[in-house]
Amino acid sequence: MKKLMNKGLLILSLVLTFSVHAQEISVNGIITDATGQPLPGASVVVKGTNNGVSSNFDGKYSIKTNTSDTLIFSFIGYLTQEVLVSNNNTIDIVLQEDTSILDEVVIVGYGTQKRENLTAAVSSVNLDKVDAKPITNLGQALQGMSAGVTSIQSSSQPGSSGSSIRIRGLNTLGTTNNTPLIVIDGSVGGSLNDVAPGDVASISILKDASSTAMYGARAAAGVILITTKRGKSGKMTFKYDGYVGFDEATELPDVISDSATYMELLREWTNDPAFPSDALIAEFRNDGGANPLKYPNVDWFETIMGGQAALQFHNFSVSGGSEAARVAASVNVLDQDGLVANTGYKRIGFRLNTNFKLSDKLDGGMDLFGNNSLRKSPGGSIQNLIPNIHSTVPYTVPINNGLYGYDGWTGSGGHNPLAQVNSRYHERETNKFTGKIFGTYKFLPNLKLTASATVYNAQSNAIDLVKKLTLHHFEDDSEEIARTNNELEESNSRNRVITLNAILEYDTTIKEKHNISLLAGYSQEENLWNTSSASGKGLVDESIFVLDGPQDQTSFQIGGNKTFNNLRSYFGRLNYDFDGKYLLEASFRYDGSSKFVKDLRWGFFPSLSLGWNIHKTDFLSHVDFITSLKLRGSVGQVGNNTSLGNYSAISTLEFGNNYSFNNSIEPGIYLNELANPELIWETTTTYGIGIDFGLFNNKITGEFDIYKNRTDGILRRVQAPYFGGIPQSPFENLAIVDGKGYELSLNYRNSEHKIKYSAGLTLSHSENKIVSFNDGQFQEVSGNYINKVGHPINSIYTYEHEGIFRTQEQINNHATQPQTPQIGDLIYKDQLTVDTNGDGVFDEADGVIDSDDRVIKDPSAPKINFGLNTNVEYNGFDLNVLLVGALGSKDFVRTSPARPFIYPGRGITGKEWIHAYHETRNPDSNTNVPRLDEGSGNFRASDYWMHDFSFLRVRTLQFGYTIPENIANKLTLSKARLYVNGQNLFTFENVPHFDPESVGRVYPLTKTVTLGVQLTF
Repeated sequence: MKKLMNKGLLILSLVLTFSVHAQEISVNGIITDATGQPLPGASVVVKGTNNGVSSNFDGKYSIKTNTSDTLIFSFIGYLTQEVLVSNNNTIDIVLQEDTSILDEVVIVGYGTQKRENLTAAVSSVNLDKVDAKPITNLGQALQGMSAGVTSIQSSSQPGSSGSSIRIRGLNTLGTTNNTPLIVIDGSVGGSLNDVAPGDVASISILKDASSTAMYGARAAAGVILITTKRGKSGKMTFKYDGYVGFDEATELPDVISDSATYMELLREWTNDPAFPSDALIAEFRNDGGANPLKYPNVDWFETIMGGQAALQFHNFSVSGGSEAARVAASVNVLDQDGLVANTGYKRIGFRLNTNFKLSDKLDGGMDLFGNNSLRKSPGGSIQNLIPNIHSTVPYTVPINNGLYGYDGWTGSGGHNPLAQVNSRYHERETNKFTGKIFGTYKFLPNLKLTASATVYNAQSNAIDLVKKLTLHHFEDDSEEIARTNNELEESNSRNRVITLNAILEYDTTIKEKHNISLLAGYSQEENLWNTSSASGKGLVDESIFVLDGPQDQTSFQIGGNKTFNNLRSYFGRLNYDFDGKYLLEASFRYDGSSKFVKDLRWGFFPSLSLGWNIHKTDFLSHVDFITSLKLRGSVGQVGNNTSLGNYSAISTLEFGNNYSFNNSIEPGIYLNELANPELIWETTTTYGIGIDFGLFNNKITGEFDIYKNRTDGILRRVQAPYFGGIPQSPFENLAIVDGKGYELSLNYRNSEHKIKYSAGLTLSHSENKIVSFNDGQFQEVSGNYINKVGHPINSIYTYEHEGIFRTQEQINNHATQPQTPQIGDLIYKDQLTVDTNGDGVFDEADGVIDSDDRVIKDPSAPKINFGLNTNVEYNGFDLNVLLVGALGSKDFVRTSPARPFIYPGRGITGKEWIHAYHETRNPDSNTNVPRLDEGSGNFRASDYWMHDFSFLRVRTLQFGYTIPENIANKLTLSKARLYVNGQNLFTFENVPHFDPESVGRVYPLTKTVTLGVQLTF
């Protein structure tokens, strides 16, 4: 009895002791993110129990617990925290983003997948600080950011500065056929120019046929999926992002602007030592630039493009809402001046994304997008101006007192580019609108149907004005009428696309380990284009841009067109994984296009991919440094009909060619194109193997892919002469191309210290080879490029040179060249073109330089593309550096000024030609610059004109500072960041006269410096 009493007293004392140390208290607090924004709906749970609450709209919570308990705070996309209650009645929590979790969810075709379960080649683009970069087209943000993706911006012309994007190189013939499909918020066929960087939530790149097969007919060149930001439940958040800055050319040609020197070299070129005369050259040289009105020395590239141009961008956004209704809205304004006078671009746009919870089973929403843009340029295209710069001479006065000069000294007929800039005007106003409504109905928790309807409408109105023009020679005040009449043209175009989608999704788990997801869908798309134009001459007032202004009634012309095409599709996907270890995905798309005849318009495009999460197997469970390791493989098919016209499968008639009957002109209709009713889909089959890995708790992550593809039935016009008066030969499925390559992506992230840093490397290689032409041809030659069986697409086809003739003995002992060579001329290699023993192998040269001596060289596409993106953060300061580059690229630089005097008696000429060999002026036999003589053979296409286009560019250099939170709060801000950004600041390359990405007669690429601010209210 006594023992029993002692035990009872012991238990009672323990209970009393526990009561003292585990008193029930009420804990309150606020849960926010790192920027101070409240996190509504965050979970607060007492560890080891079911006792839990969620934070309210303002991030506040209140929970009853014991002092000895531990609270677990969690929120999707953030690191979970555990806090011992102790005697704290108030516990405020700041949750940090878990970037590894954010990376787990990847946008794929018609849905999302966990990266861990992904079996296809899909990459996500790092969007960190993308809204602070002065990019006017979203394609510019892709450069160097994703392995296997090349984004080349060849021009910075305002309103036309889009990038040429390639995913895994070229896999078919033609340019448009290799352009990836753009999908914005599920709507197919959008433009990267339509998305403000600050509106983007994610970008996914679908690279192999397994990932792109869900888009079937238009996905042969890859798919870029863009998802814009949507509202989240919680407090309304207001943001402002804006910057101001300036552009200037990354590089302008280094040309001969000294007129006396130019004239001396011109005499060598024309082989006329008397013109221009010694006296005229002496006048210019003796003046020394003292009288620029009479003796000008003009650098025309510097005059037209050598200044700076301002730009500014402003974006206002708001997002937030409740569980019942969420909204994300933005308005943005871009204003960009051009380096060239009368060029510029203005755009104002908006985006509104809404989501509504209509019931427990029904969700819906509406997305609206629109913008208005105005692009200005001198003439319909800047390309109309550039030839004027290349064709002029340095002794033309640009302008004086409103009068434009011309070459009255040599009568070269050279144009005045500044006069062309100011006497031609082009203005294009475009209005775009997209409206989408969608809804999702849940029949069961794991069975739902999503339907959507989207309408896209784009309308453009363009005005082109060509003014009268008179030029002056200021030495003798003479005039030349360059243009006697004026002309006005107005054109309009409209594109409307209506898209309907319906998607049924079902997912289930069997016995806790068999996870199955099914998707079935239907899509229908209708495209309609309308165009019209009218023009006339004889405007009385050149400042009035209306069509009733022209008074020459006989000059009026009108035109118009209307076309359409439709696409109907059925698609499906199966995803299966066993316990997260073994993964399978199978998908298909069945597309029918109106571009083909009825019996051949349908194409079936299947895919299959497998994956193995090796790190989940028992034999790797004790390898601590391997966080994740996955092996995957895929095979699939996609289609392509981009190169086809809307009616290539049927014969078409065209109006507008009049005929003479009985001595009078009558309206005429003619057969424009021969039909080929047997056309079928061009098909690309891709095989790929990849490995994904994460090491040391995902501090180091990476992906490596190798792939091979074959494109069969390539759609291309038959190479045939005109016959029967029909301008266009028919399309055929006439070629096969093989491609292969590899991609590497490596990332390192360390955020555990005060100094946080990360780095990402992308590297890729792709190549292709033409396997056959089905029309019996062996090759297609176009200028200095060739498509030939057994060689890559667009291989270079040219002569090889072996230096410069230094002695007459060299000339005497060399093969016969087309023009009689002299000392200082290029030596062209006499190739082995004779088979002496009939074994099919050329083993001897024929002693004559002719077209048979041309050789095939690699195409201009780089062997390697790479990017290195680094970020450093410390105590509010941040630094971002993006390096991009290419290796192993060679191509021609044969336009002026690299090629001298490209027009008869004129043409901008580079300074290197000062060092051209000349028997008296420059008898240096060691020079590598050949003799100047238009009658020589030195200026035919050869590898002398080829240069290494490899480069390394500092694409982005950005330095920012985030104001401390306590100071920002005093300014009624939750976050404030200031930054300075530079784009294309430095480029390391060896291409003469031009930027390696912007060679030839194009608007130059620019370097941009901006100052910006990002504010969150």
